[in-house]
Amino acid sequence: MRFNDVTGGVEHDRRVTGHYFLVAWVMGLYGVEQCSFIESFPVLECFLHMVALLVLIRCFRYALTRMILKRGAWEWQMLGQFLVDLLLMAISGFLMGLHNEIYYGAGLRSTLELTSGFLILGFFIGTDLALIHNRRLALKIGQGLFTNTSHFLSSPQKLILLTVTSLLSVMVILFFVFTTNINWLMKQPLEAMGGAKKSVLINLGFICGVLMVYMSNVVITYATNIRLFFKAEAETLAEVAQGNFDSRVPVVFNNEMGIIASYTNRMICGFKEQNLLVERLRDVIINSMASLAETRDNETGAHIRRTQHYVKCLAETLATFPRYGGQLDASAIDLLYKTAPLHDIGKVGVPDAILLKPGPLTDREFFIMKQHTVKGEEAIQRAESQMGPEADTSFLRWAREIAGGHHEKWDGTGYPRGLCREAIPLSARLMAVADVYDALRSQRVYKKAYSHEVARTIICEGRGAHFEPTVVDAFLICEAEFVAISKRFEDR
Repeated sequence: MRFNDVTGGVEHDRRVTGHYFLVAWVMGLYGVEQCSFIESFPVLECFLHMVALLVLIRCFRYALTRMILKRGAWEWQMLGQFLVDLLLMAISGFLMGLHNEIYYGAGLRSTLELTSGFLILGFFIGTDLALIHNRRLALKIGQGLFTNTSHFLSSPQKLILLTVTSLLSVMVILFFVFTTNINWLMKQPLEAMGGAKKSVLINLGFICGVLMVYMSNVVITYATNIRLFFKAEAETLAEVAQGNFDSRVPVVFNNEMGIIASYTNRMICGFKEQNLLVERLRDVIINSMASLAETRDNETGAHIRRTQHYVKCLAETLATFPRYGGQLDASAIDLLYKTAPLHDIGKVGVPDAILLKPGPLTDREFFIMKQHTVKGEEAIQRAESQMGPEADTSFLRWAREIAGGHHEKWDGTGYPRGLCREAIPLSARLMAVADVYDALRSQRVYKKAYSHEVARTIICEGRGAHFEPTVVDAFLICEAEFVAISKRFEDR
């Protein structure tokens, strides 16, 4: 899931507490510098009154947001949280102004100033926290799809709304600041006018600086959300390009970005369905080809099932070896398992008189029989070449290697090419053990079935000669599973 840099619920967010403490500091400092009625009592008392009120409001906010997040539909959580922050800040300013008017005779104007100041800060705080929660929704609904994308505020509309609201906020604040300062300047004696002008400039600079910081914070938060969205979109598409069709783009923006994410996910779902269909068709074709080969052989269909499970068991065990861990990942093992049934596909080209002969083969007959590896390899290679150079033919490559090399021997005495050691493909080395073990354990018209112990002894004797030593070691580790597979798919 994307956006993991954001954790926890909004009600526990330290960012919220930070906002509230910043409001106490800003409004307390502004009040001390700007409101004449506060001059009648200590600065510390003013600040403590402000902090006490905001702590109470913060606790009340915790309960409200908890209810919104647990009971509200996610489509309305952002709006609900924004309205809670906006209204709580307005209520805080009104209560603070009312308190000052009752106890200190501050007047209605001071109450309006405090209410407006808190309301404007509430707008910026609510917007910032709503955007943060928008980001968090990615963790909850992740890959959801919008069912209604016809009603939303577009990104340009949101930017216009934010800009207009910010400008109105600045105008309201500056109106109160200018009128208050002008009235204060008119009361100052002429000789103190220089210091008074400096004080006014400081107040204006402070107010403009605070508004600039809050507006910049909202813009940065919104830009961060957009950046994280496009980052998630790019990462998801990159994963899909690598074949991971389970990756999704978080759909949490009810705007153009939400539509992009939603339809991207639908497109990925379509790709996944098509890919699954192709894989099923591939598996059906492989099994059909393997079944065609087995209809012309004395070996039963159970031989195909057993050998593919033997190969998978060997590959999974060998994957735990440091030397082969990088070559045998889950995808490679799955391909090995699915292409193993094609190891004897070349027997389709062997005459029945040789393929079905109940007794020993002559040298000439055995030479013809050995050609089934080449025939199978060539048939698969032709199919592979028809796929084109840009197609993913890894399953055909595995099948070709198995069909052409499963009778090669580690010491180079096998056929058809006499390859030795690592020149033999790993897939063929695994199939060599699986095929020989199953041949030893199966009854034929010309031989009886051997016990697991006898087959185990013969394979161990072939270690370093017929078979790769490491593959034999893997066989000895998982031999109990070989016995279970042999019993589960025994000939009927």
